[in-house]
Amino acid sequence: MMMMPLSGYLSIANYLSFGNGNIQYFFLCDLIFLKGIALPEFLGLTFKQLEKPAEQIHKLMGQWVVSLFILGHVSAALYHHYVQKNNTLTKMTFNKD
Repeated sequence: MMMMPLSGYLSIANYLSFGNGNIQYFFLCDLIFLKGIALPEFLGLTFKQLEKPAEQIHKLMGQWVVSLFILGHVSAALYHHYVQKNNTLTKMTFNKD
């Protein structure tokens, strides 16, 4: 849960810190408040050096790990409903019969 936003931010941090444009956050607000943020000096890395690895981590997490978590949750809900025949799935929906 923490790796997705962190890797997503690090993949665009160089652009946000030193670029001239703005990026919209889900079409709701601009991310201009992140301009001028720099990494601590003890890391010895720049945002430019972290951009490609962070982008790869973000893609991997988004395409595989998060997808597997969603598939696992859907499978578990269906297992509870059809195999164990309890009302877990019913409690999670609007139908409270």
